[in-house]
Amino acid sequence: MKLKHPFFVFLAVFIVSFLQSCTLRESKKIAPNKGAATVRAEKKSHSPSSYSDVLPKDQPTTSIASTQPSDLQAGYALLIQLASQLRRVDQIFILKTASAEVEDAITPVSELFTEVEKELRSWFRNQPALAWNGLVLPAVETETRKSLEKIRTSELLSATGKVFEKRLLASQDEGLAYASALMAQIAATETTTARKTKLREWQKLADAARSTISTLLFAL
Repeated sequence: MKLKHPFFVFLAVFIVSFLQSCTLRESKKIAPNKGAATVRAEKKSHSPSSYSDVLPKDQPTTSIASTQPSDLQAGYALLIQLASQLRRVDQIFILKTASAEVEDAITPVSELFTEVEKELRSWFRNQPALAWNGLVLPAVETETRKSLEKIRTSELLSATGKVFEKRLLASQDEGLAYASALMAQIAATETTTARKTKLREWQKLADAARSTISTLLFAL
């Protein structure tokens, strides 16, 4: 039966259009779900496994540990700085005069720490990572050390006679006590047997020099 009346033709067209629109909406409901799942899968497959994956391939990743000195390196840096100071202690006698006993007590200190500095530099000559002058201390600590060194130098240069000798011996007694404790700590951390043995040998010599200085100091 043919539908020739305009109303029935319009109704037929409306029904077909409605059915097509329903089919289209159903397909859109399904398509986003599939698309979302696909996108999630793609994101998961391309997600970085670590922070280094998001860096440019030509950019090196540097850890904090590789840029900071280890406790052992810092210990050696402190020791060589101290040795550089203690080895020059006998130079005070160019400007000041002391008894033969005091000079005899101070000379072994200079000799010991001249050897210590020389030996340490030979150990680490080929290891630039251990920068002797690159040990970074807090600014307040650095300035405090500089100020204290100036004060003690001034006190020594302004003193004479027994006062000078007492101040000199007292400063060396303190320096040797610190050096001995520092060597003990480094030796406890050091894993190389030869170096550990040498550090303990230096520690014994520092303790012996300090004992001589302490005895002389109390006798003045």
